[in-house]
Amino acid sequence: IKNRDATDNHMLFDRVRGVTKDLHPNIAQAEVTNIETVQSFLAGGVQVGTNVEVNTASESYALWNWMMETTGSGTSNTAGSINTESTLVDTTLGLSISKFDSGSAGDHTIGHGLGVAPGFIIFKDIESASNFVIYHSGGGFTDTQDYMLLNSTNGKTDAGVNIWGSAFPTSTVFGFTSGQICNTNIDCIAYCFAPSQFISISNYEGNGSTDGSFVPTLNSLGVPIQPVWAMAISVDSTSNRVIYDNKRLGYNVENAQLWANLTTAEATADNLDIVTGGLKMRITTDPNVAETYIYIAVGTPIIDTDGRIIAGR
Repeated sequence: IKNRDATDNHMLFDRVRGVTKDLHPNIAQAEVTNIETVQSFLAGGVQVGTNVEVNTASESYALWNWMMETTGSGTSNTAGSINTESTLVDTTLGLSISKFDSGSAGDHTIGHGLGVAPGFIIFKDIESASNFVIYHSGGGFTDTQDYMLLNSTNGKTDAGVNIWGSAFPTSTVFGFTSGQICNTNIDCIAYCFAPSQFISISNYEGNGSTDGSFVPTLNSLGVPIQPVWAMAISVDSTSNRVIYDNKRLGYNVENAQLWANLTTAEATADNLDIVTGGLKMRITTDPNVAETYIYIAVGTPIIDTDGRIIAGR
């Protein structure tokens, strides 16, 4: 949840950690408990309390939901070297959420349950003021020392030591290095996204032109999706983590942006078209500088797995 009208934090909740447990992706901060934030998860959204960052009178908010078919808060996954306290997974959507203890210093693995290797991971030590660390399969990561941050503007960084354990994610586990990516013996959360019918994870090259790059958002079957939500980040230099969706304005040129790393209120400047099959850049600056960008997009495929046309230009 993000307040569009004020400089409030982003408010991140999930069923694994439970209601009222909030993380702020824009800042290196421990989990916060506030009973006046999200009070229950509903079939059609959430119930919120009176906290100003989720419910101020006469102010507008963005609410992004990833609906997971599995009920409850998940179960322990034992596929890795550390068993998770709880893993909630939806293989159709392509998302799993795991909570676990980071264990002793060194390289460890965690089972994610997706059945395919995740292409995008957000990792956070939830007990201390640590960063939100990003892995992205399209980020040009050459080894497990490379990483990016969600709550910062850094490009791809080489830590000089392992961050993602001894190997990149597989179809069953992802790795991490306790004592580097997080503190030791502390609770952590990991959001693992995999390419699926509804999720496109890749990279593109900006061209610095108002007749900008077209970014085809292909799903795991190679079918274009109609993006509903997308985030883009430059790999090569400092940039904000810009978020778009097709609801806040709902027409092209799409000109409403929020940034995962900032508390800033929504800005309106013609940036891109959200079209069936991809994103068409319309700006000379981020996210279309002549650099490499990673992205994750969520949306509706043009054709479903039974061959039926369900979206179109």
